[in-house]
Amino acid sequence: MTMMTDLFNCDNMSLKDARDIYMHIEKNQILKNYSFPQKPGKDGYYRIYVSDITKSSGRRQLFAKTIEELRDKVYEYEKHESGSTSKSFADVFEIVISEKLKYVKDPEKKLSRQNTISISRSNYNRYFDGTDFAEMFIESITKKDIDKIILYNLNRYSMRDRAFNNMVG
Repeated sequence: MTMMTDLFNCDNMSLKDARDIYMHIEKNQILKNYSFPQKPGKDGYYRIYVSDITKSSGRRQLFAKTIEELRDKVYEYEKHESGSTSKSFADVFEIVISEKLKYVKDPEKKLSRQNTISISRSNYNRYFDGTDFAEMFIESITKKDIDKIILYNLNRYSMRDRAFNNMVG
């Protein structure tokens, strides 16, 4: 805890440092909700159940060779689409992209959807990748932040109407 208080007292703490501290605290709070096994099963794996609304049983089993690896898996699970952790704009973009192909069965429609995804990824890389906006948590993005990223991109690129609509979309 002294490392954290030193970081809070430091005048040159960056936004990334603050996010790292937040993620560390968030990880500890999430893992506090689970009771991890004291010893591995007969096969040498530690196992735990997490809630999963996509399964008919309502839960999913995670397992790992070490407790620390199991803790990381639980946190990663909670961080993704079914989980309860805060997600950045980049995380939500990846979740949405992965969901777009999930239910397409027709090969022709799948090819068309893949092209759309490729265009969306290209637009993301052009307008948002590497910006502070991509790292912002979804629930903390305000209209002012959206206006800022639009103005930032308008200053970087000269856009036609279609490019502007792609960025806003």
